[in-house]
Amino acid sequence: MIITYNNNYVLNLLCSYVLLLALGKTLSIDISLITYILALFIITINSAFFTFKYKYFDRNIYLIFISMVLIMIVNIIINNTGAVDAIKIIGTQMFFFVGSTFLIQNKLALKRKVVINKLLILMGFPITVLVLQILNIIHDQSSEGPLNEPMSSIFVNKNNAVVYFITLSPLLYFLKFNKKIIILYLILIVILFKTLGAVSALFLAWCLIYFRPTLKSFIYIIFMVIVISFFAFLSAKIELPIVERLINAYTLCEQLLDNYSFYQISEMSFGDVALMTGSADISLFFRIIHWIDIFTYYCNAPLYNEIFGIGLGNIQNITKLNLVAHNDWLKILVELGLFYFILFFTFIVLVFKKIVKRDRLAALFFFTVLIYFISENIMGNFIAMSFFYYFLGINYAKSKNGVH
Repeated sequence: MIITYNNNYVLNLLCSYVLLLALGKTLSIDISLITYILALFIITINSAFFTFKYKYFDRNIYLIFISMVLIMIVNIIINNTGAVDAIKIIGTQMFFFVGSTFLIQNKLALKRKVVINKLLILMGFPITVLVLQILNIIHDQSSEGPLNEPMSSIFVNKNNAVVYFITLSPLLYFLKFNKKIIILYLILIVILFKTLGAVSALFLAWCLIYFRPTLKSFIYIIFMVIVISFFAFLSAKIELPIVERLINAYTLCEQLLDNYSFYQISEMSFGDVALMTGSADISLFFRIIHWIDIFTYYCNAPLYNEIFGIGLGNIQNITKLNLVAHNDWLKILVELGLFYFILFFTFIVLVFKKIVKRDRLAALFFFTVLIYFISENIMGNFIAMSFFYYFLGINYAKSKNGVH
């Protein structure tokens, strides 16, 4: 099994997972048990691969990952909770090492024809489901509760859907699509799903990665400003929702910062803010208040909880709103502790230092997701995070070995 665990095998497993999700959405049936079993099978295979191939891994990255796993085990023991979530996180992170070893004589062991066939499944089925939802042919009843949103493709909400399509960008890059087409694809995806966080993450990632004190960099920034201004103009004509949300968010921040102190903001109600701004879209304010609540609890928690975390999945049990973090970086800090946060941040820095230096466009895909961590809950998206770490590992290996 370990010998046959190659790129084609990896993509076949992930394609099977996507097909199951598409089937569940199309037929409006609960397939959660089947997807859990498949995810557990994939994690088991990853674990076996990780155990037998450790000699081929980057030593520093490997030691950091082992330390992260040990801290997570301590976290589970201390808090007596979070084992299932921990297995999911560890299982997806192992895809980094799976991807990082797939270089044969400094060439990727991944055939173009194989990638095209898998891409048709990985993109085709979710897009088909989305079109059926837009046409109102599919009435999604496969998931209970308020999280199940319409027009979210095979996922429970639009944020998880958009991050999935972003993590597929490296496949387009591997197939040597024109870079401008890939950038256009990313822009269209974040606009299609009307996700403010994704738009902000993409623009910020673009600025941070591409900005240099050169004429070319300034031209890039001006180009992005023109694109955003163009959509702002369209918004005035056709009421483009995503741009309206950007304007509302800017107005909210301006009014709050100009008229209220930090403490006063933390004490305001959602109704007060809605009345002040004249808009029901107060998701940014909700996040600010929620994050303050979470961080305040963390700062007042026992020392061992600050160091090792309060336990995966426990944030919703300690907040006034009884909701998840809506910020994966904050989730890592509070639920997994300061030690894990430092190790994870170090892991990201070491990996990105190589990738950004070698290939800025490849870094853009991953950096957009990491910035998106700030406003959403996407660490629990098994399929998207699997692709994220898998292609992160492949691009790290390419950058380290000088492969184009």
